[in-house]
Amino acid sequence: MALYHRAELRVLNAVTAGLHLVWAITFIILWGLSDRNGGGRKDLVYPLYTSFTTWTNSSAAIGGSSYGECPPPRAIAFGESVIVSPAWRDAGVELSLHWLVVSFFLLSALFQTLTVVIHGDISPPTIRFLEYSLSAAVMIVAISLQIGIMHAHTLLLLATVTWATMICGLVAEKLHAVITGTLYARASKYKAIDARAVIDARAVHELRKVMIISHCIGWVLITVVFAILLDTFHRHSCDSPHSAPNFVYAIIYGELAFFAAFGVVQLLQVVGAIDTMQAEMGYIVLSFTSKTVLGFLVYGGNFAN
Repeated sequence: MALYHRAELRVLNAVTAGLHLVWAITFIILWGLSDRNGGGRKDLVYPLYTSFTTWTNSSAAIGGSSYGECPPPRAIAFGESVIVSPAWRDAGVELSLHWLVVSFFLLSALFQTLTVVIHGDISPPTIRFLEYSLSAAVMIVAISLQIGIMHAHTLLLLATVTWATMICGLVAEKLHAVITGTLYARASKYKAIDARAVIDARAVHELRKVMIISHCIGWVLITVVFAILLDTFHRHSCDSPHSAPNFVYAIIYGELAFFAAFGVVQLLQVVGAIDTMQAEMGYIVLSFTSKTVLGFLVYGGNFAN
């Protein structure tokens, strides 16, 4: 297993950190220069809503409100005299699509800068996956809003599951470092040592199983996230055909490909097909590319006219 080529990784991190910062500043400048016809800055601000349950001591049909012209959710009978019906109300929260995009660029710039400058017990993989856990969650929220998911609790769950996906990746990465000995290389001036010099072969075998389990859990979690996104996106409205603009198709399927590519990179790493340096470089390039594509698709599709 190759050791971290720290100088090369620092250069790559420094360059991409700078570019992330450049994109964030660029979008802020574009936002500052773009005016709406009726005044104010050009942006999409999504009003969120939450759901709740009504309990009515009546068997009469329960009306309700909903977005669009779809009928309200169906009620069920609870016992002999109580009707339980889902309903919705305004959450009193709004999310700006513009500032969501700016925030995931700024998060990447900040954490990649920390990766370059910090030395000590906190390793670059830890910083990297902590950044992914935050920026990927923000990206998923931005994608969800673009396809019309404005339920506050659903957005929170999607963001949390995405965060957990990246934490599973962090666990797998750390276990991989223990198994291959690179975790102990920091204490040996980056000289590779066999993990069996520190832990016995049976422990290595058990850690490998936990590493694979953690990696697979990550796949399950992110698959659930995109299954919800795709199901929502491809469900037509009540009585009209699907008419999403092409850039929204590009966002949902392009980011699906990028998120899957992250998982493939780690899969190749844990099975030994690529070394740690190749995996890290793959992560850095994919992170930068996925955020850049999402940012420019959102801006080009929504604000650039």
